[in-house]
Amino acid sequence: MKDVGQITYELLQRKSDFQATFETETGKRVLAYLMKISGIPKTTTSADAQQLLIQEGQQHIIYSILKILNTDQQELLNRIEEQYED
Repeated sequence: MKDVGQITYELLQRKSDFQATFETETGKRVLAYLMKISGIPKTTTSADAQQLLIQEGQQHIIYSILKILNTDQQELLNRIEEQYED
């Protein structure tokens, strides 16, 4: 079993890794794209239960990344609207 120090180190390292990846301009564009294809900020609605589960899973991954980064979600939502207007 891991001790608290090891777990804390791993969490801090993960945050650092995510910041190094997603806080660059390139990383922000990639994250905005991932949000778009996962359906964020739209509510998941589908008559097909399997498709609904897939969408929920995709969104969960993006929300996990955002939680780790502690990124302002509204800023990223604005980026999506600017870059991917239909």
